[in-house]
Amino acid sequence: MKPTRLFNFLLGAALLFGVLAVASASAQVGRRLPPEMRHLVDAVTGVSMLALTTDPASDAKPYQTHPTWTADGEWIIFRSNRDDQGNQAYLVHAARGDIIQLTAGPDTGTGSLNLANQAMKLYYMRGGPRRGPAPADARPETPRQLVELDLARLIPDALADNVAEAARYERIVATLPADLRDSGGFAIDAADDVAYWGVAPGPAPAARPATAETPTSGNAASIDRRNIDQKNTNPSEAREAARQRFAEAGRGPGGIRRIDLATGEITTVIDVDLRMGHVQANPYRSREIIYCHETTGDAPQRMWAVNADGSDHRPLYVESPDEWVTHETVSGPDEVMFNIMG
Repeated sequence: MKPTRLFNFLLGAALLFGVLAVASASAQVGRRLPPEMRHLVDAVTGVSMLALTTDPASDAKPYQTHPTWTADGEWIIFRSNRDDQGNQAYLVHAARGDIIQLTAGPDTGTGSLNLANQAMKLYYMRGGPRRGPAPADARPETPRQLVELDLARLIPDALADNVAEAARYERIVATLPADLRDSGGFAIDAADDVAYWGVAPGPAPAARPATAETPTSGNAASIDRRNIDQKNTNPSEAREAARQRFAEAGRGPGGIRRIDLATGEITTVIDVDLRMGHVQANPYRSREIIYCHETTGDAPQRMWAVNADGSDHRPLYVESPDEWVTHETVSGPDEVMFNIMG
């Protein structure tokens, strides 16, 4: 075979492999898994518990800043790395235990899964720059997009084992600007009409390398996270050394962008000179946003609030130098619950 023909043959085979891989991943959307529910009894208290998922995979609920239940109050969302697909989104029925796969493919972003407050819809990010080593098939990166998944259509079809192709249930809300990257996740307004996206400009910084005392297994992002966690719980580290580390990790700039869920229009809510973190919307009051100054540890002022039009930007609970505030979450129309470590 001539070199040109050989090259064309190999290129065609690679493209075909990529198409088949994407099609195979797409076919997983709506896949129904059997219930895994187990009734357990605590040996000490005698309290009865119900385990909804018992697969040996790593299952995780959303962060406390995001809704866990679907709008009909029947399904709970979680992410899992089962079946060697990488982290994907799933639903489990709280009463029956049915499990439905919602996303598929290596470009799924599961760090910020957002169920709508009033409608049976899921919003998540897909595509964009990949973390860690390039995949074996060397597929080109796809644009970063906000995806809407119609659960009102998908769930009945999945339960009836009559699932169509994934495109029937998905809608691309917006293709995100290439000069912005995720920083702090995103949230859906209480009115279900806009999303608030935490951003930072430019490429992501390189992960700090592991040391002899810290973990080395896993991808760069997970290694970096575990290294920081170990440092934050090291009682021998001097307070001033920790503060310097947090100041470095918390540098901006950052910001919040508003995405119209009907039109995909992206506008600026606010830009700040700090690292954006844990963007959440008040689920009781429309147009109210809470975010934090992310430093991977203690911040000089952790919690902030701003309206969706960028007005009334203010700190929440002005903290003292000896307080370490974490895990803020809206707990009522006019209340935010958070943790203070001395």
